[in-house]
Amino acid sequence: MSANASSGEAIADREVVITRTYDVPARLLFEAWSKPEHLMKWFGPVGWPLTFDNAFEAPGSEKMIMTITFDEKRGKTLLSYHTLFASAAMKREYVGMGFAEGAGSGLDQLADVVAAMKTV
Repeated sequence: MSANASSGEAIADREVVITRTYDVPARLLFEAWSKPEHLMKWFGPVGWPLTFDNAFEAPGSEKMIMTITFDEKRGKTLLSYHTLFASAAMKREYVGMGFAEGAGSGLDQLADVVAAMKTV
């Protein structure tokens, strides 16, 4: 069983994994993920525009590690959004505040952005 050495909690108790499949090549999806002009259109929940100047964490708070992978097969790309929270309590708090729904909302908007990019 994998666990956090400092807390003794299993990784499975601290992680959230969200996946989406997009009908675009990985290079196009990565461009939408990494360039500010595209990121501004989709990142975050609907109704919460990205401003690059807000903070989600207070100084000294627990951290989370996010890993994004792009797995392309036959012109479609599976995006995996993996979040590892510092503790199970932190995960429960964020999930309770709508973390998964907010992240999912952003990924749904990403689908619209890459669809528009594909037609250009």
